[in-house]
Amino acid sequence: AHLPLFLSMADFYDILCVHINERSKDSTKVHALLAEHANVIRTRLGLHHDAGTQGLIIVQLKGDAAGRDAMEAELKKLDNVVVKRVTFAQRDARTCRVSSFHETNDSKYKKPYTFK
Repeated sequence: AHLPLFLSMADFYDILCVHINERSKDSTKVHALLAEHANVIRTRLGLHHDAGTQGLIIVQLKGDAAGRDAMEAELKKLDNVVVKRVTFAQRDARTCRVSSFHETNDSKYKKPYTFK
């Protein structure tokens, strides 16, 4: 996440939401990437329906920005996987930056959006 320089990791929650459209095909690849980048993962939570084909993994990130960004970029390269990044600043719980808006071609979403 591209945050002001005065914020430290203790000042915000950096979260990746990883939606896997076809768990039977892609979950192994996703879990391998997450294991490869375990040094930037603080918490990992997997959600799915027993009979469902889709799954959601919520990952709380830690560590250096380059490592977090590298993991996000690698996950986004996978087919049938949608990645959204959300950053909550602890100083103001109403502030939320969603970096996934950078992916769209719509010019109004070229910059992170702040919810108030």
